[in-house]
Amino acid sequence: MYSVDGFLDMEAESLQKGKRKRDTVSCREYYCYEFQIRDNETNKVVHCGRIFQQFIVDVYIKLETQRLDFFTFNQDLFRIEVLQGILDILRYGEREASKIGKKTFLPVTFIGGPRDMHRRYMDVIALMQCFRKPDLFITMTCNTSWPEIKEHLRSSDEVQNRPDLVSRVFRAKIEELIKDILKSLPHAHFLIILVDEEKLLTPESYDKFVCAELSDAIKDRYLYSLVTQHIMHGPCGSDTNTNINEIKEYQSARWVSPPEAAWRLFSFPISEMTPAVYHLQLHLEGQQFVSVKSSERHDINEYNFVPERITLSPAVREAKDCHFERNITVREEDLLLEAKLNTEQRKTYDKILNMIFSNQSGAFFIDGPGETGKTFLYRALLAVVRSKGFVTLAITTSGVAASILPGGRTAHSRFKFPTEIDEQYSCNISKQISLAALIHYAKLIVWDEVSMAKKKVIEAFDVLLKDLMDTKALFGGKSSCFRW
Repeated sequence: MYSVDGFLDMEAESLQKGKRKRDTVSCREYYCYEFQIRDNETNKVVHCGRIFQQFIVDVYIKLETQRLDFFTFNQDLFRIEVLQGILDILRYGEREASKIGKKTFLPVTFIGGPRDMHRRYMDVIALMQCFRKPDLFITMTCNTSWPEIKEHLRSSDEVQNRPDLVSRVFRAKIEELIKDILKSLPHAHFLIILVDEEKLLTPESYDKFVCAELSDAIKDRYLYSLVTQHIMHGPCGSDTNTNINEIKEYQSARWVSPPEAAWRLFSFPISEMTPAVYHLQLHLEGQQFVSVKSSERHDINEYNFVPERITLSPAVREAKDCHFERNITVREEDLLLEAKLNTEQRKTYDKILNMIFSNQSGAFFIDGPGETGKTFLYRALLAVVRSKGFVTLAITTSGVAASILPGGRTAHSRFKFPTEIDEQYSCNISKQISLAALIHYAKLIVWDEVSMAKKKVIEAFDVLLKDLMDTKALFGGKSSCFRW
């Protein structure tokens, strides 16, 4: 255990390590050096017109893709779990680190990722809890006629072809901003909280600071031209990415403008707050998150999470859900359904059972018009597999269909999918909970009315089974039947 002073010493030591001289520079630092404006030195790169816009975007995309590729190709390198969960599985006899917890996708340290944006949002909420809600929302857009920009432009340069200059001047003009991109020009949004004595409580008080009326185009021609040129613009937009995988979701349909590329290459912050929010590492006892390296088949005890070595427990707990599934009563009439199958049903029935009992993997997609006996076939399959002591999961998309199948549950109930699943969702089932054990033991998974489920739900289901079964086979190599 460390005292507060101990943690402060560790933090100071980390800061000193960051100040040490290096013999190398990063790729980003190299390009920043190349994009600098220097006296008595001609930089041909920044004066190439529209080609420079494309070049600076390509450079940024290359660097960001390298970072994303690391997370893409190292998904199995680290897993996370709360400390108490790791201690529990140690007592149940598990030792292999790869069977602990759940995968990490884009970590909070990846700037602009979903976890990073969520943390920034929570920082804002923490600030509002202390100072109450904002009183003013101000947008400031970069003015391309600023003299600081014009004086560094060549006669052959156009301002839109110098995103490096625009971004640097804009950064110098504003200290605190929330950055976004609109029509290839940087602009910032400010949320300002006023002290109680200065709060704007009436429409008249707001009118002293905010005017939403256009000046008269005839009487105030100059002021009218300034407002229409520098203030009026379309609504601010944001990218919406669509993919179940967080990395693909971040990349898919992502639009990067040259000023944003320059801003990120120069490592300018995408948001700032005053006062700053400091993240305290507070947690309930044993509930802190820890990460373990899983690629080298480590024994969990090697990480020394606790002073003493936890020994193997002779009793391994059987999951409650697994126990329930093993003890589902198979009705006599369901066992007799086999004799009533028609030729097509019998052919499918025999093929699926042969695959199951020969320990082969595969997925079957069963389709047909209504009232052709698809549910009848499912009931026969469930009955014969369960009668032999195997675990079989019967899931459906709707609650009505779940009531028809013996032991039926909706996919949202069984696999903990939210009712309104979004594009960024991925299954979060830890490997040592009872549900993971239940899925692992399942000999057959039957999913009725799968065509009513969203594509994202099916993709999340596939990722979940692959993770829990430690395989890249379709649906984790589980024998699966889907009815369209």
